[in-house]
Amino acid sequence: MQVRFGIMADAHIEFIHDGEARVRAFLDTCISEKCDFLMDLGDFLPPGETNAAEKERIRALLRDCPLPFYHVLGNHDADENEKASVLSYLNCEQQPRSFDCGGVHFVLLDACYYREDGKEYGYANGNYKKTAGEVPVLPQSELDFLKKDLGSTALPSILLSHQSLIESRTGIKNPAALREAIADAPAGVLLAICGHEHVDRLEKRDGVYYYCLNSMSYYWAGERYAHTTYGEGIEKAHPMLRLVFPYRDPLFAIIEITDGEIRVTGRRSEIVGALPEALDFKKAGLHERITAAIEDRCLPIG
Repeated sequence: MQVRFGIMADAHIEFIHDGEARVRAFLDTCISEKCDFLMDLGDFLPPGETNAAEKERIRALLRDCPLPFYHVLGNHDADENEKASVLSYLNCEQQPRSFDCGGVHFVLLDACYYREDGKEYGYANGNYKKTAGEVPVLPQSELDFLKKDLGSTALPSILLSHQSLIESRTGIKNPAALREAIADAPAGVLLAICGHEHVDRLEKRDGVYYYCLNSMSYYWAGERYAHTTYGEGIEKAHPMLRLVFPYRDPLFAIIEITDGEIRVTGRRSEIVGALPEALDFKKAGLHERITAAIEDRCLPIG
């Protein structure tokens, strides 16, 4: 095995004021590091009028990028859109899907579904915010695809999704079904990578690493902890900035996989303005420390 790829999550271009610079830094680094491809874990660049001009400039950057760029869908991508329109906007294929690179099998999964009264529904136009059912779930269709797909490859696999595939504060509500689907994979699953939670976290279960990648841009604070960071001029045009703990620099990682290890080269920055502890910030179920960092990691495999 020998593959190197750049990965980012939760850029939230609609909410931040310097999204183009963040994406450009990611692309430039990945090109200079000679990555084989790029991966976005969702909540990136949905179509819509908010920040429309900047979005078009970023889409131009993506079109000009010489490296393949893959995306999985995030929940906020479907706040005001159908999934198909987001995939079309990003020039993506339908999901789930898989591909091989450098002796590794990569599987892109869509966990943007909820279950209500025994039926499973895909996210669309914010419908998931109104259900009293289970949110999110990896639907049976994805589980069936995954089991068949893993059964047909001789390569070790990596799973990529927006939401966590293991028990966590906002992960899928059926992680046992996921583990059952991957249990008999002939070549095994090395790693499952998610975004969504805006934290830097690593767990291991049944020989599989479950890695949560921090957001490129910020940690969500919410109305209760609204505060001014960048001043009225910027925040009038980008009002969501008052509701987050923004990271000064963009966070992303380069991941290299060889026969003996998975090596994550991350980035460290700092929170701009008020720190969570200064505002006595608390969130139910949050166990991780809020940091503007993706830590370097070396994960042995074999």
